[in-house]
Amino acid sequence: MPEKDRRGVRVKGTRVAIDETTVRSFFAHRHEKQLPHRLNYTNYQDAHPELALVRDAEEKAKILPMLDIHPGMRVIDIGCGVGRWSTEILAAGADYVGVDYEQSFLDLVSEAQPLGSHGAWVCSDFQHVTQALADAGIAMPFDRVIINGIFMYINDADIPACLSQMDKLLSRGGHCVSQGISIPHGTPHTRRHLFR
Repeated sequence: MPEKDRRGVRVKGTRVAIDETTVRSFFAHRHEKQLPHRLNYTNYQDAHPELALVRDAEEKAKILPMLDIHPGMRVIDIGCGVGRWSTEILAAGADYVGVDYEQSFLDLVSEAQPLGSHGAWVCSDFQHVTQALADAGIAMPFDRVIINGIFMYINDADIPACLSQMDKLLSRGGHCVSQGISIPHGTPHTRRHLFR
């Protein structure tokens, strides 16, 4: 397929519109399952729940060095789900803000991982995250921004609204680590923000 014809293609050869209602319903009902570990709610290894723990450990072994977290840093995790990065970030001495649009996940993690004065849990989607942080009284910018596995649930037309917030979210000299990214060709802000 010629390059100009691939813009916005999510599935090889097919344009797919993401139905936000269906995605939200999936996540809203996901917490109702009885799963052995909180990571199973977002790592989707229901048939073999132990694989979620293995996958989590392998991803962290690769990604944590990229984050280069130091004491006193401020880290925001957009699409935090059940807060899978919170323990390591707090242990490194950084403040942590976990953001997810599914309140049931935040309820689950806030019981397991209270943040105290070193962070907060905020319910918001990526498209409105800076407003949600402002409403919660949380100062911006952050030294590190983690965007993990959420772009696949956002329509191409909404991605520029997400990325345009990086000027407020990411401090000068800060770093953004993103996983599972699918950015349409020609989206403004892509190079400037995600690859500082």
